[in-house]
Amino acid sequence: MGRRIHVIAAVSAVLVVAAACSSSGSGGAPGNSSSAPSSRASSSSSSAGRGSDNSALSAKELVTSAISAMTSAASMHVTGEGPAPTFERLDLHLGPSKAAGTLTDFEDSKKIVRFRVINDTAYVLAPDSAYRNLATGAQRERILALVHGKWVKGSIGSSLWASVEMYSSKQRFLSSNFKKLTSASDWTKGAPETDNGVATATVTCPDGTLYVAKSGTAYPVEFRTTDGGYSFGSWNEPFSVSAPPSAQVVDLSKLAQ
Repeated sequence: MGRRIHVIAAVSAVLVVAAACSSSGSGGAPGNSSSAPSSRASSSSSSAGRGSDNSALSAKELVTSAISAMTSAASMHVTGEGPAPTFERLDLHLGPSKAAGTLTDFEDSKKIVRFRVINDTAYVLAPDSAYRNLATGAQRERILALVHGKWVKGSIGSSLWASVEMYSSKQRFLSSNFKKLTSASDWTKGAPETDNGVATATVTCPDGTLYVAKSGTAYPVEFRTTDGGYSFGSWNEPFSVSAPPSAQVVDLSKLAQ
């Protein structure tokens, strides 16, 4: 899948662009992510399609049903390992216009980037090491003093927050990671398996293996690749995201002043 780039380096690279291009609530403490329910990959709150046997579907029908179920769901919980080039471990709660989660460096579990997204406004809490390459000397020390222990606020939809944009809503996550699956012509049906405690129907393509709930709505349970993959759950379960207290927030534009 290519060389691994630490999540801290990826966020730092985006912030370098932000510093160069910028011209001008209630929540938890800075070290905490926003409130969201704990979940298991097997959970589902929808009864649609209950009793159906998804293993009887053809490979293409199963993939189409799984994509449709993900698209129609009000919310979802995703854990796993992100795609190239960032290669981070992720834990995400995603809805149509909100998201909350963590991105953890593969090789240093203490390097955690936390983020919250409300509509198209993102709040990112990253270790100081994510900002060290933004400047040198006194300017770097000024930036570090500004961001230490603070959520940096910026807008989704521009290149400034490219590192978290694909995780900023359910739609963006699906578009970034699963759009090409709908056009795959070489899916092959696999044998039923039990995955994360759930009876599943399976289909395989060159990108990996998709495990779909065998009965009921065809929600994916896992998508597994040679480099990792994603587990899914908490379909349609509500979660809340709130902006951090204003005293804990610094605007992205201030880093370029």
